[in-house]
Order: sequence, then structure tokens, then C-alpha cells
Amino acid sequence: MDQNYQPQQPNQQYNNGYGNNNGYQNNGGFQNNGGFQNNCGFQNGFGNGNMPPKPDNNMVLAILVTLCCCLPLGIVGIVKASQVNSLYMAGQYQAAVASAADAKKWSMIGLISGLVINVISFIFYFMAGMCSAMM
Repeated sequence: MDQNYQPQQPNQQYNNGYGNNNGYQNNGGFQNNGGFQNNCGFQNGFGNGNMPPKPDNNMVLAILVTLCCCLPLGIVGIVKASQVNSLYMAGQYQAAVASAADAKKWSMIGLISGLVINVISFIFYFMAGMCSAMM
């Protein structure tokens, strides 16, 4: 082995006149750490960046209530359910959980009120039919 041999520095053999980073410069504020770096200023309350799983947004329930039972309260449920994904992706886990709970609450209120209105309507029409049959 040669006594004057010195090992090259890492990436020195590939610099091609552009420096050690092959011509690319990391000025965008992003880190390549295998995951997403939250550069938007949102704080998720989880120090290591690991968030719990995304809460169920209850969108199916809200849509079914809108179509079958009670249109106004179902629409409120759809609006609340649509906020869950964006809040979760922004790192606002507690707000996403609250929005999911609101979506479920408004959908259940719509479901119950729709069922009550349908039962009252059925009783009313049944009684009206009975009265007309007696005359």
C-alpha cells in the first residue's frame, strides 16, 4: 500500500464543480428526514411529530341523514365532517376531534328529529284516514 495515500472526503469524487451537493441547494425550508416537517407554524401538541390516528369524520352518517331524514341538520353535519381532514392535516388534532364530534352530534340530532317527524306524520295520516273512513 502507498504510504502517501489519503482517502477522499465523502462526495468529493462526485462534486463535478458544483460543490458537495451535486448542484442542489436546500433553501426551501424542508428537511429530508423521512417525514413531513411542519413549516406552516401550526403546533400539534405532540413534541415528536407523531400524531394519533385520524378521527372518523362521520361523513357517511351526515350524508345519509341529509338524504333520508333532515336536510338542514344533515348539511351542518356534512360541513363539520368536511373540516376534520383539513384540521388533522394541519396538525390541529384536538380541533379535528372536536369537529368530528360536532359532525356526529348534528347528524344524530338530525336522525332523531327526522324519525320523530316521520312517526308524527304517519300517526297524523293514519288518524286522518280513520276519520275519513268513519264518515
